[in-house]
Amino acid sequence: MKKLTRLILLLVSSCLIGQQTLTVSLTQDVPVGENGVVISNFSLSGYNGSTTYKVSLSSTGNANGTFSVLTTTGLTRDFGYNSWTNITGVNFIGTPSNIESALNSIRLNTTPTEGAQMILSVVITNQDNKQLL
Repeated sequence: MKKLTRLILLLVSSCLIGQQTLTVSLTQDVPVGENGVVISNFSLSGYNGSTTYKVSLSSTGNANGTFSVLTTTGLTRDFGYNSWTNITGVNFIGTPSNIESALNSIRLNTTPTEGAQMILSVVITNQDNKQLL
């Protein structure tokens, strides 16, 4: 019987600043030893639709899992990030609608480590480096 890995979504600066919010189910149980596990229900609100924001995604924890971002339309990776698949981190820029689509396309690849934790951190900042969420 497969045990579950606990996925914790860490939304850095998760407080409401300037009426901009990113919401998602903060803790989800995901199967171990599976590729392409869907996580979704990310929602951005209060962001200026014509402004470009920077996103930093990273995966940590003792589950040693990776993730892939399947929808990348309108996004540009930062220098040094060469892939959207089977990664533990990526920084990119895009508009709020493109960012939300990307976050909702994340697929997790978990390892067979039972009872482990995988922490997916999401940080969104504007281009003048003021942290927004």
